[in-house]
Formats: sequence, C-alpha cells, structure tokens
Amino acid sequence: MKLLILAGGSGTRLWPLSKSNNPKQIQPFFDDFTLLQHTWRRLRQSFKIEDIFVSTTLVNLAAVKKQLPELQNNHLIVEPQSKNTAPAISLAAKVINEIYPGEVVGTINSDHYIKRVAGYLKVLRQAAKIVEKSPESILLIGLKPSYAETGYGYIKVGQTIKGLKPACRVKKFTEKPLLDQAEKYLASRDYLWNSGIFFFKPVTLEKNLSIYASAIFKFLKTQSILKKTDYYTVSANSFAKLKSIAFDYAVVEKINNLLVLPADFGWVDVGNWRSVFDIIKKKTQTNAVKGKYLGWQSTDNLIYSLSDRLIATAGIKDMAVIDTKEVLLICPINKAQAVKNLVAMLKPADLIKYL
Repeated sequence: MKLLILAGGSGTRLWPLSKSNNPKQIQPFFDDFTLLQHTWRRLRQSFKIEDIFVSTTLVNLAAVKKQLPELQNNHLIVEPQSKNTAPAISLAAKVINEIYPGEVVGTINSDHYIKRVAGYLKVLRQAAKIVEKSPESILLIGLKPSYAETGYGYIKVGQTIKGLKPACRVKKFTEKPLLDQAEKYLASRDYLWNSGIFFFKPVTLEKNLSIYASAIFKFLKTQSILKKTDYYTVSANSFAKLKSIAFDYAVVEKINNLLVLPADFGWVDVGNWRSVFDIIKKKTQTNAVKGKYLGWQSTDNLIYSLSDRLIATAGIKDMAVIDTKEVLLICPINKAQAVKNLVAMLKPADLIKYL
C-alpha cells in the first residue's frame, strides 16, 4: 500500500486565515505544527517513509518541502496549478503506479483531525487489504454523521459482502446535498459521511476515468510525466486546460463498484469554521476560544483571534468571530460553508489583496 497526502487545496471556507498563497494545510491551527505536519507525523507512526507520497501545487511546493524534510524527492507530485482533487489524484496515481506497479493507493487529506490515531491507522491497513481482495472496486471510509452537514458526501450503506466484512456495498453516493436532503439522510440512519479517504488500484481508477472523466483520462494517456530534480510534474500549458473538479463529482458519484468501510476514529474534516469549533470546544467551556476574549451572556461561539486585540462579546450565541491582522470575519456557525461565497466576492470587489 502507498498513501497519498493531498496538500494542494486553497481552503477558501477557512478564510481569512487560509489564503490562496498560504492555505490552511501549511498553517498551525491548533498548536506549533501545521495540519500537513500533523498528517505526516500521524502516518509515520505506522508507515515507512517510502510508503508516503505528497501531492501539492507549485505555489505550495516550497512550504511543503520545508515542513516535510523527511519526504523523499521522488515521492512528491506537483500540479502546475490547483485543479481540485480529480486531476490531482489521477495524476498522482499514475506516478505512483509507474514507480510501484500494482500497489493499492490510499488518499489522505492533509486537513483532517483525528482523535484516535491507533484506530485510524488500523482502518487504513484494513481498507488496503479489502481492495487487494476486491481490486475492481474503489473503497470509501464512511463515518457516522453527527449533524446535517452540507459540505460532505453522503454514502447510503448496502449489504455486507462475504469475504470482505466489514465492508459493505454502496447503494448510493450523494456529494454535498442541500440542507433539507442532508437532514433526511441524518434522520434515516442509513447514511454515512464520506471521509474523503479513498482506496483503489490505479488500473481500476484508470478504467473509471476512461468512462466517466474522459478529459482527465486522455490527458494522462497523451502527456508525459516530467521528472524534475526533486519532484514529478506535467506540462503546465496542457494541465491548465483541464476542468477543475472534485474526485467525488468526477468519479465517485457516477460509478457502481463502490465499497464502504464503516469506521469511527474521532474524525473531523478541518474544512470550515464549524469544524474548528468542534475541535477546540471543551465540555467545561461556554465558548471555543483561541486568543484574548471577554464575554457576557455569550454561549456556543467560536472566538479565534490571531491579532493582539481583545475580542469582547455581549449577548451573542452560535457565532464565529475570526480576527486576523487584516480581516475581521463574523458569521453564524451554521453558515460556515458560506464563507467561500465571500471569498468569491473579493476579486470582483477589487479586494484581491485579501485573497
């Protein structure tokens, strides 16, 4: 098994802390280590250096190399620009398969928070063994939903499969449903969240790309992998022509050979300010706080400050207050996904310096 850490995203839903030239995965959110470094350290507890690859973009290349000095040169894959996870995973899978033919590949997002690491590492190994037994399948790690989140994919769980337990067939996969649909999925108890962790054989991925993502398939068939001094990449001009699309939309929603492995290891996708609230909120606290704060009759708020200012609130509830040296963001916790809409407004409003 080879593990691929995806570290090329921009993290727009965690703006203003996460920016295009300094995204969330290369920043320390909770302590002295970045999310990427936590991911690397977590995997290194159970896997060898040669088992781990990293995919990133040209913009983040220098930061990734600096933060991961252990990373082997030929285990770094660089996209000329960010095109979301479908091109990133597909390109990396081709590189890995050329170096280690026939190996199972597991994708690991660099922005996950894991509470029970031993259980997490056990599940990764279990997932790889299942794909070895069922190489024509793509396997997802599914997690029990705790609220109606609209930013995740939902997996409808089918029957278990003889010889592959506890893996189950996937009846249906829905990426980022609307709120009313997410609430129905939560109430039905037949659905799991998609963790964004996928396991597959590169040859199986290639077959599905040929059917459901022909542009990516043709690109990988016609473009040569370029070996630089310390990383692999492809032609920037050719890569720029690819559509920016998530792996979930391009492939996972469309195929019928999906398996899901239900798991529970205390997973949080650090994808928006709601998830940051969930991580740093303690049972003994009224609010989740990082920085200088004073509150009166204020409960269940996220106060996250990187400035030297004192943040003071009176009579507010379920709000996120994010304070950096340049920007103050205030929004309801349940509207955390909408922060990306604000980011999309910056350039048209001639506020590109805040990107």
